[in-house]
Amino acid sequence: MIILIQKKKLIFFGFFAADGCITDYEMKFSISSKDIDILNKIKTVMNSESEIKSYKNYGSFINSSDVSVFSISNQYLVKALRNLGFDSNKTTSCTFPNISEEFYLPFIRGYFDGDGSLTKYVANDGYERYSCSICGTESFLLFVKNYLEQKYNCKFNSKLIKRFDTENCCYALAMSGKKNSIHFLNLLYKNSNIYLDRKYNRYLTLKAIQ
Repeated sequence: MIILIQKKKLIFFGFFAADGCITDYEMKFSISSKDIDILNKIKTVMNSESEIKSYKNYGSFINSSDVSVFSISNQYLVKALRNLGFDSNKTTSCTFPNISEEFYLPFIRGYFDGDGSLTKYVANDGYERYSCSICGTESFLLFVKNYLEQKYNCKFNSKLIKRFDTENCCYALAMSGKKNSIHFLNLLYKNSNIYLDRKYNRYLTLKAIQ
């Protein structure tokens, strides 16, 4: 039971690495209200009595119609996050945390739910194509790339994409093709019942396409 809870927490810590922030006394998640399901899951697993609040034009979500915010004031969790290497500047300083390898995939799943995407597009030949990508710091993404390629034969594009002209942030790690995307997502979502519903449902839709 302890291992199960720890895996669940590592999923949420991964989500925090992508979409959370930390202060001296609390961890906070701010997301579009269309994805409030993941906040409810965090609230349940963390056994928190804190309220999930809704706002308009909150923080960096300018012109957003509805934003959901969930904060947990807990010094133990803040300390745990800091021990994993996260701080208030994680957007530019985030590296892959020093955790047991058994938790790598749950952590990456949480991070993908926060800062990953599954995209369908029409290529120049007129056919539909698919791609997966994850945004983050160069060091974080290179660790993920090297681990998943060597351990699970995932096939990412050879180079990271620099998305913004700022130091260490932000890069994108991408892969192309339906087969590659399904293989990657199968790894993340296998035997999982905790995920961001919207992205999980897109994954199921992709798997169902023959």
